[in-house]
Amino acid sequence: MLTRWLLKLCNHLMKRRPNGRREPQCRDKTKQQQQQSGNSIVVVIVVVVVVVVVVVVVVVVVVVAVAVVVVVVVVVVVVVVVVVVAVVVVVVVVVAVVIVVAAAAAAAVVVVVVVVVVVVVPVVVEVVAVVVLLVVVVVIVVVAVVKGNSSNSGYGSCHCDGDGDKGGRSKNHNCLVFGIKQ
Repeated sequence: MLTRWLLKLCNHLMKRRPNGRREPQCRDKTKQQQQQSGNSIVVVIVVVVVVVVVVVVVVVVVVVAVAVVVVVVVVVVVVVVVVVVAVVVVVVVVVAVVIVVAAAAAAAVVVVVVVVVVVVVPVVVEVVAVVVLLVVVVVIVVVAVVKGNSSNSGYGSCHCDGDGDKGGRSKNHNCLVFGIKQ
């Protein structure tokens, strides 16, 4: 449209030849203007394409950068969550182990106390009773022997015949040795 208007303006301003043809300068100028006009359209198209390409590249770069940031944030959050869960699990396991060990130790103490009360104490009591009985028997025997040899009471004495110091055996055999009639 611009080219036509310039052509009309050129025809109006320039002198015409007798055969009605335009001056060569006008035609040359018109061709130059058409070429310039075509070149302008090409330049505009190139500029538009470049701008579109730049905008697309910028948008792609921004989208990729945002995606990378989002992926990094998600990975960091996942790693933090995994670490926190692992720490919690380790703490729970340690606490559980401590509780189990404490319960086992308490159970062992209870078992030891029960064994001592049920098994050891009766055995010790029986052993002590037997020892006390043996001591009592030994004491009784020793006392009987010592008393029988040192007195004229007739318990283990050879002077139990009733005639004083004359010796001999009793008529009724009532002489006692260790409490047994002879």
